[in-house]
Amino acid sequence: MTVAPSPGPIVGGLIISTAGWRWIFLVNLPPGLIAIVAALFLLPRSATRPTPLDVRGLFLLCAGVTVFVYGTAEAGRPGALDSPRVWAVLGAAAVPIGLYVLHARTRPALIDISLFRNRGFTAAVLTNVVVAIALFGVLVLLPLYWQIVRGHGPLATGLLLAPQALGAAVAMPLAGRVTDRVGAGVVVPTGIVMGLAGTAAYTQIHAATSPVLLAAALFVIGLGLGATIMPSMAAAYQALPGHLIPQATSALNTLQRMGASLGTTALAVTLQHEITARSPELGHAALAPLPDEARVQVAPLLATAFGHAFWIALAIGALALVPALMLPRGKA
Repeated sequence: MTVAPSPGPIVGGLIISTAGWRWIFLVNLPPGLIAIVAALFLLPRSATRPTPLDVRGLFLLCAGVTVFVYGTAEAGRPGALDSPRVWAVLGAAAVPIGLYVLHARTRPALIDISLFRNRGFTAAVLTNVVVAIALFGVLVLLPLYWQIVRGHGPLATGLLLAPQALGAAVAMPLAGRVTDRVGAGVVVPTGIVMGLAGTAAYTQIHAATSPVLLAAALFVIGLGLGATIMPSMAAAYQALPGHLIPQATSALNTLQRMGASLGTTALAVTLQHEITARSPELGHAALAPLPDEARVQVAPLLATAFGHAFWIALAIGALALVPALMLPRGKA
């Protein structure tokens, strides 16, 4: 789990450069099928009687989350926030989600919202979600910076993104051991501070910032993420009795996906706003491939816009410190 993400950006860049972007999705099919077969034959059967499927809750939650993710993805398009259609879609998402909350308060549901009465679980989930918002927002900005401002292709961009995965691979096993000894309440805030330190370097970015410096900062961000996400997830499970872990996993993953969508939208909109404010004539074309001569001319302006967007990512990441300081301390 710690090593596998490291070659991901590199392989992704190679696929896009050679086979085309659709293969990013097609290459997932064989591993997915292998995972299904492995789950059927290798995972132990549950000793308890399965609970009936909450069909109504499944329909309401899937509809709400799907429409929400679609709406936030549309909101991230240039100028989309001025469209009544986007706001209508986001408003429509609130209806099934609100109905699901009412449904879950009165009967056993797909995700038990009473889990959030547990302070430790709620703190861990909030930490994880806020980190997901900042993380996925940054993952939108980084490849755009390397391709738009610096003019690199997909493969080179993938290589330049690899330090984050390497940092996470280094930190995860160490963070797990230390968390067992001192608790997530010590490790997770430390990881968040490390991630903030790496992100702070990107707020000072310009058109000719040293790639070595940016790679080092990205490695530090990876260290911070490796010391944050897994320990906070472990803290969420530690706060609950064993029979509630399946429901906790569903709640945590659903909210992570929604947070990732929010982060992507927030920083994409911020970046577009910053670019348009500095160069209205460039506008939406700034996020499209530019000829080398045009790119060199506007690179300083674009780099400044990216730096301001990273300030927003830094502010979002700092918010994660609030719930992280509520996580348990001491030996697990």
